[in-house]
Amino acid sequence: MRYRLYLDESGDHSSSHATDVGKRYLGLIGAALPDDKFKEFAATLECLKETHLQYDPDEPPILHREDILAKRGCYGVLSDDGKRARFNADLLRWVESSPCRIFAVVIDKLEHGKARYRTLKHPYHYCLHAMLERYCGWLKLRSEERRVGKECRSRW
Repeated sequence: MRYRLYLDESGDHSSSHATDVGKRYLGLIGAALPDDKFKEFAATLECLKETHLQYDPDEPPILHREDILAKRGCYGVLSDDGKRARFNADLLRWVESSPCRIFAVVIDKLEHGKARYRTLKHPYHYCLHAMLERYCGWLKLRSEERRVGKECRSRW
């Protein structure tokens, strides 16, 4: 079976701050998805978004935590308590039924910057390297083929 690894980061990779959690830590999440499950996975996600959000098929919403929590843009409909509860319940059901295998790497950038034994100094580069080691190691144990996709910031 072939898998694809989809990556996204949480936190700021460029600066560090001793007390601001959003700036001190960097997390990289990888979702490994079997190739033969991708179409169904994507279709059920689009259905969820179309059911609960202001949906434009030319620019479908991207699940972005900060926008969801702030109820910005297409997430404005979540200001209604009932709609938000239904969206959250359906989103949790979607995640629970997902065929993904999740990998995560989190670093404290303040401590990472102090480490002198690391050859990869840039926090994102270090996290990416650690992520790919874990992903490829998991696939090697399963004798599976490897493929990695990067996050798309725009459609064009």
